[in-house]
Amino acid sequence: MLESVQIKKIRKPHVRRPNAELQREINCPFPDCDRVYGQQQALNLHLQRKHATGHKTTREQSAKGLVETYAKGLRIGKDRLRELPNIPPGLVQEMIEVHSMHISPSQLRLLEEDISELNRIHAEQIQSDIMRVKQENVIEPTAV
Repeated sequence: MLESVQIKKIRKPHVRRPNAELQREINCPFPDCDRVYGQQQALNLHLQRKHATGHKTTREQSAKGLVETYAKGLRIGKDRLRELPNIPPGLVQEMIEVHSMHISPSQLRLLEEDISELNRIHAEQIQSDIMRVKQENVIEPTAV
């Protein structure tokens, strides 16, 4: 009878770089946010957690869909717009360039206005959530 032999792969331990060695050159694209990161994935995590942008693929697909819609002369309703993740500044322009899309200056202006409104709504919601959590976590003093 043959016995199975399991061979374990020995993995080389990952050595983390100290903070002093990290070159932080990736800025958060949101205005009024001065965070800088050394890796793209750290920025992506920051965008998801602090700016409610969702995953990178989701926000890129949303930005591309918005550009396609506005390029056709259409506009997204406010209710539908609220369902989208925050769109970081510059992502719309990046999608236009990457996908060689054409959008009229007037439609681009409308799109940018709607994205600003979307980001403002999300920022207010985040602040509201923070205040709610702080109030829920306040421990009331017990009577002696």
